[in-house]
Amino acid sequence: MKQQDFAGVVLDTKILTPEEVYDVVKYLNSVLSSPVRFPLKKRLCAFACCRFENLDNVDSSYSYSFGKQDCLSFSVDKNISLLGVTLCGSENSEYSVTIRIKKQDGACLDSVSGKFLSVLIEEEPHSFYGFRILFNHPIVIEKGIRYRIEASISGANSCFGRNGQKIVACSGINFSFKGSSNNSSGTGVEQGQFPELLFQTM
Repeated sequence: MKQQDFAGVVLDTKILTPEEVYDVVKYLNSVLSSPVRFPLKKRLCAFACCRFENLDNVDSSYSYSFGKQDCLSFSVDKNISLLGVTLCGSENSEYSVTIRIKKQDGACLDSVSGKFLSVLIEEEPHSFYGFRILFNHPIVIEKGIRYRIEASISGANSCFGRNGQKIVACSGINFSFKGSSNNSSGTGVEQGQFPELLFQTM
């Protein structure tokens, strides 16, 4: 594994303890004096649910306007822990983002703000420029309850997803997506932002 792959993929899942991250970084830089050892206990695996059939970097024409937000509504048929989301970007671009996860009644479950650098994300079957935002803590998403993701984004034009599906099956979970009346940008079921939802099964 390349150090870039470890930093861009493995670290985002938070599947390793700080001590294990320390050991792996030293191992990848050939300065570890003893073998890397991991506990034998079962780990919780993180998954990325991609809702688009097409997501590439050919068309970076998705633009952002001040005061507008991208929104998407979703539900699941089994309880999950939502860890974060992936947003689309463009090569070597930085984005200022505020992202919120809300229940259908409008109650905000978590909010994250910051600046994020877009990197190449290689996740089967897509390869695209984007960035992953993790929530402050895993959000329990209850089956049959509708939730809404809202994102206020500023930055360069980006790529975007196309041919989105209303129902997506991923790792034994059925995700149901709907457009949101709170959306004031271009995101909907068929195209736009939120190419991936990052989650763990429960």
